[in-house]
Amino acid sequence: QLESYRATFRSLFADVELLAMPTMPIFAPRIDELTGDLTNLIIEITSHLGAFNALGAPCTAQPVDIRGSRNMASLQLVGPHGGEELLLATAALVEDTVAHNTVSN
Repeated sequence: QLESYRATFRSLFADVELLAMPTMPIFAPRIDELTGDLTNLIIEITSHLGAFNALGAPCTAQPVDIRGSRNMASLQLVGPHGGEELLLATAALVEDTVAHNTVSN
């Protein structure tokens, strides 16, 4: 099943150079908000990461300010195998842009 998933992933990059998506599907909670068993929270927070880890795909994550929010967001860039040069150049561009602008809600 993993090999089929890898083939599908490789074919995706015939149409796109990189993927850009949220690193996490929710804002990370503040540490003072954490209570009890955190298993479900950890599974939810990492749900956008595990698939790419299983594929061995190169990824980056850049923090993104959200104007008017006390929380940070994070942009995940995912590249094809061997695509590290484009991935890192794009990540640097994103970081430079974020450093000079704040994303509005």
